[in-house]
Parts: sequence; C-alpha cells; structure tokens
Amino acid sequence: MIKTSYLFLVLISTILYLPLVTSLVVVCPAGQYNLNDVCLFCPAGSYCPTNTTTPIACLKGSYSETGGTSCTICSSGYYCPSTKALPISCNIGYYSGNNATSCTPCPAGSECPTTDSSPLPCPTGFYSTTGSVICSACPAGSYCFSTNNIPIPCNPGSYSIGTQTNCTLCPSGAYCPFTTQSTVIACQPGTYSLGSQSRCTVCPAGSYCPDITNNTVIACQTGTFASGGATACINCPPGTACPSADGTRNYNCSLGSYSIGNQTSCVRCPIGSACPYTDQNIENVCATGTYSTGGQWACIQCPAGMKCPSTTSVPDSVNDLCPLGTYSIGNQTTCTPCTLR
Repeated sequence: MIKTSYLFLVLISTILYLPLVTSLVVVCPAGQYNLNDVCLFCPAGSYCPTNTTTPIACLKGSYSETGGTSCTICSSGYYCPSTKALPISCNIGYYSGNNATSCTPCPAGSECPTTDSSPLPCPTGFYSTTGSVICSACPAGSYCFSTNNIPIPCNPGSYSIGTQTNCTLCPSGAYCPFTTQSTVIACQPGTYSLGSQSRCTVCPAGSYCPDITNNTVIACQTGTFASGGATACINCPPGTACPSADGTRNYNCSLGSYSIGNQTSCVRCPIGSACPYTDQNIENVCATGTYSTGGQWACIQCPAGMKCPSTTSVPDSVNDLCPLGTYSIGNQTTCTPCTLR
C-alpha cells in the first residue's frame, strides 16, 4: 500500500513539473544567437537569423556589423577586404564591381571617370597610363601609335599637330623647322631636301645644285667657281684667275699679265712685248729702240747714251754703252757717230 502511494505521488509531481521545464526554453531574436541558453549579439562578419545557435559567416565581398541579421553585398565603387568592416571607397583611377575585395587600377589605354563603372577605352589619338581618370590627347610634336603607350616625340624633319598616331614626314624640296607645327617651307634655290629634313642642305662650294628635290650635286668645270648654295657655277671673269672651284683663291691679274676669262691662272706677257690690259689678250710687240723682258704692261725706252739692239733683253752697261765718238739720244738700236762741223 505504501509503495503504491509513493508511485502515485511521483507521477503527479512529474506531470506538474513538465509545463515549468517547457516554459524555460530560450529563443534568441534575429541578430543574436543562443550560446548555452544565453543570447549573444551576432559577431561582425556573420549574420544570425532568428533562433540560431551558430553565427553564419559572410561570404567574401560582403560584410556585416555586430548584430547583423544578414550580410550586405559590397557595392560597386567600394571594396571589402574584410567581412567584419564597413566598405572602403575606391581611389580615383580605380574601379570595382559588386562583391569586390579590392579595387582594380584603371588599365592603360582606358579611362575611369567614376569608380563604380567599367573602364572606357581611349579613342584613337589619345592615350592613358595605368590608373588614369581620363584619357589625354596625344600632344603636338609627338605621336601615339597605341592608346596604352606614352607619346613618342617626332623626329626632326617630321611633325604632329596633336592627336596623331604617326608623325607627318616633311616632303622633298622643303623643310619643316618645327615638330609641333605643320610649317612646311620650300627650299631656296641652291639648296635641296630629300624629305624628312628640318632644314635644307646647302649645295657645297665648288658645285651647283639645279634641283631642290634631290641631291644632284654637279662639280664646277675648270675656270668656273661657286662659293656654296649655287644653282650654277660662275665663269671666272676676265682679268681674274680662279685656280679653285670654290672661289676662295681667286685673284686679280697683275700688270704685265692677263686673263680673258674662264682661266685658272693669268698669262704672263711674253718677252719683247707689252700687255697694257689685264682683261684682254693684247700683246703689243715692242718698237725698235724699246725692250721688254716679259711680264710688262709697257715696253721700256732704251736710255740715252746706250744702244738697244734687241727688244727682248736689257741693254748691257758695258757692251751696249756708246763708245767715245758716238752717241745716242735714246730709243736707238745703234750708237750714232759724231760728225765735225
């Protein structure tokens, strides 16, 4: 009887206790999780839906703060290197899409005016380096054969006025003094250009150049000269000798010599003659009683008291002196005997 009563009491106590146990179960709200019947805030980098016991880690490219109920996607223009921290905005010249863990530098050949959109390719004649916000126009004096390379300076004799993929070559017969301007100047006569030149080539001394578009250089003929930059050689003038084709050694004929033009040297007047002009080949034979030993512009009169039997030699002071009993009043080939009155 006692044993039966004890079992009945135990059964009644168990039935009465069950509602108490059920009413003590802990249910944590969203943003918290249950750890040993204690609700704790969901840690940053995780999210906790209602009545969870284990925080759920955020995926890369998303984040959450402490007490998060869900993870937030990292927006374009930002990056999330950690799931536990707020997004960081991309620097200018960089960009990102959604769910980025880092920003990407804008590639060379493109521009990134905003950090939340894809790069835009540079147009032809423009360029950019890595991390550029905008594309730059290829400057005058340079060319940009590719949008992802820096400008290359034009060589002398070519030019670019800007936004060009190659430099324009200066044409033959002209020169281009500036690489930054389309200034094309025709060569002066006596100079020439084969093209791609920043200045025309001067025709060398001793030659002439008939064409400004090619390097036809023609040497001056004997008796002519050119001092440089010539379209034709100059004839050596009468009365002048021109021994060198460049004209640097030209000289005037001295008295007693002559040149009739186009000569490399002056002609010495021959003995027994006189040459009164340096620019004519007039050789006057000395008259009787005069003489010339050569290289003279006038014949010399035989002096009084002497005889000059030859027009080609100087009278001898011994043999050509008039002896006693003879005389000469000058310009005589013989001495005249004295006569008695």
